[in-house]
Amino acid sequence: MKIRLIVPNYNRNTSPIVAYGSLIADIAGGFTATQAVGGWKDDQGQLIVEPVTVFDIAAMDRPHATFPTLVESDMHNLAKQIARELFQTCVYLEIDGVVEYVTP
Repeated sequence: MKIRLIVPNYNRNTSPIVAYGSLIADIAGGFTATQAVGGWKDDQGQLIVEPVTVFDIAAMDRPHATFPTLVESDMHNLAKQIARELFQTCVYLEIDGVVEYVTP
């Protein structure tokens, strides 16, 4: 299972890797984090550019059959938590090529 989670680098006193890395590793076993810049337009048409951390995750099969469902559910819940904690309208979550903008 291939997962990508994009987290803004602001509104916290710590980096997203420190804040969420351990949770991601607990859910999926590990991650690769890359610093990047994301951009989007606000309601007034202004370009908003912000630093982000891109978490790429490859969740391997586990002994019990429900693991993929649990990983998807746990990652969705984590994205929702991140959106809430960072006061975001949404957070980018991609699982096996399917993109969702998760709201708080």
